[in-house]
Amino acid sequence: MRIVGHMQVTLVAYYGTKPPYLSDFIRLCQDKLSEQLRAAFRPYEVEQVHATIVGLEGIRSSQGILNLNFLEARKEQRMVSVKDVMQLLTMSSRLPMSFRMGGYRQDCDYGFTSRGQQPYARSFSIQKDIVVSMGWPFDQERCTDSLYQLRHDLQEVGVLHKSHRSEQDFPDNDFYFVLGRVDVSSLPPVKIQETQELMRSFLAGIKPMSVTVDRANIFLVGYLDTQLPRSTSHAMSVEEATADVEAVEDLYPNTSV
Repeated sequence: MRIVGHMQVTLVAYYGTKPPYLSDFIRLCQDKLSEQLRAAFRPYEVEQVHATIVGLEGIRSSQGILNLNFLEARKEQRMVSVKDVMQLLTMSSRLPMSFRMGGYRQDCDYGFTSRGQQPYARSFSIQKDIVVSMGWPFDQERCTDSLYQLRHDLQEVGVLHKSHRSEQDFPDNDFYFVLGRVDVSSLPPVKIQETQELMRSFLAGIKPMSVTVDRANIFLVGYLDTQLPRSTSHAMSVEEATADVEAVEDLYPNTSV
């Protein structure tokens, strides 16, 4: 669904059809969550599940597309050129990059933390009502900061990642999939904690899975709902967005700024 002038835009990986190994991983996690939380857990459709690279939210002004994260977090009026974003993705030496999902054990030092926590604890979490499975970029058995660096590169073309509200914020190198939503009000806090530990232990015990992100599986998605349901979202490949920049820019709402 494409609704001109009323959508926001984000840049994601693996939206829509996925390779079987990734679809199976998502379904397996969702099934285990359904067993634990029953009706309190609402899984996303597998095609809807995605990993956010960076939000491209903005508003059209007389000067161009005004980046909302820069405006709201840093009070800066920075313009985003969709053409420049697509060119950066096309030319970036950081792509492709490989991510490791699963296999993060509690008793291992992987040489990095995420928001001050060990990867075991961050590999699965229930954040308010959002259920998140997380991984990190790896190269030759070593965690790299390549996703953070790509997000930082995008600042040069007017795009601010939402976690980088100031220069002092944690460098966000997290690669995560939202698996669904939980009605936390219907569950005792101990159940949430038990479920998190069960899922972390399960993910620690599986063989690490390598997920490669390249230009072929990155999509620019226009959305009405932040959960990106397929029925109300409009996805374009990097190639499609590059070929029709105007169609992307037309998605954004107008403002008098």
